[in-house]
Amino acid sequence: MKTKFNTKSDRVKSVSYCHDDSIMVSALYNGTVQVFDMNKKELLSQTKISDKPIRCIQFFDTQNHNNMCIIADDDGTIYTFDWKEEKILSTLKNAHQDFIRKIAVHHHQPLFLTCSDDNTIKLFSIQEDNQIKLEKMYSGHQHYVMDVKFNPFDENTFASCSLDGTVKF
Repeated sequence: MKTKFNTKSDRVKSVSYCHDDSIMVSALYNGTVQVFDMNKKELLSQTKISDKPIRCIQFFDTQNHNNMCIIADDDGTIYTFDWKEEKILSTLKNAHQDFIRKIAVHHHQPLFLTCSDDNTIKLFSIQEDNQIKLEKMYSGHQHYVMDVKFNPFDENTFASCSLDGTVKF
């Protein structure tokens, strides 16, 4: 570890790197998102997103959304966030009925998956106006869904794992 950043939160819940930049974001238990420039080794901004803990954050750096992050809080709310402008672009309340554990971003389409303690996986799209639209819900796990990933060799498929002891794809 070469660089350490201290936060004013009990816990850091998630981090994500921008694919073509030196930017890293972190999601904090106190509902704040931090943006870091890793080349300069400095904190660029801190933005309060939610009164609830933020459990996960992912860059959504597809062709038309270069400065966007997808954020999920413990209330089951999903946000699109422009890290350069430091502003929330859209909010989808009750996207899940329990904690959202992970966000998986599609590399070529404006899509992302979420998995949750409500035992579901959901596929969302980002519309041209940055609004979040539910495309499909997947059920079948019998316990919390802990992770979900798009298949890098066939991005029309994904895998998930659950505390029910299963991996599904």
